[in-house]
Amino acid sequence: VYALREYGIALLGPEPKSLIPPIKMKDVREVSSNDLHNKWKKKLDSPEPFGDGKHWSIDLMQAYSVLTMCRKLYRAKNDGSDSKRISSKWTKENYPGWKDLIEKAENWRMGLTMDAHDEVLDFIRFTLKDVS
Repeated sequence: VYALREYGIALLGPEPKSLIPPIKMKDVREVSSNDLHNKWKKKLDSPEPFGDGKHWSIDLMQAYSVLTMCRKLYRAKNDGSDSKRISSKWTKENYPGWKDLIEKAENWRMGLTMDAHDEVLDFIRFTLKDVS
């Protein structure tokens, strides 16, 4: 809702800012942190943390997970837009040890193999620790 209010463009009707009340950044951070701890932490103990491949490609879910962790890290320390592009660039600059994994996720496309199961889980663990 924050992104819609702040960056949304009305194609028809009133601007989103006129419909959605202001949202405090501390509230956005709290929701992001709660999502990280309530949803993503569970993946660490799951036998299939990236799904079973029936509905979504396991490689897709690994790439998505990496870029989502970049957004969680960025959001915890920055205001403004947390697009995947902005947050992954910021994360590579501020946490260079994760640069290769992030670039692998950024460059992943259907038909390619992500094949980074353990690294992605380590990145989720790192994000949980850093955002706490």
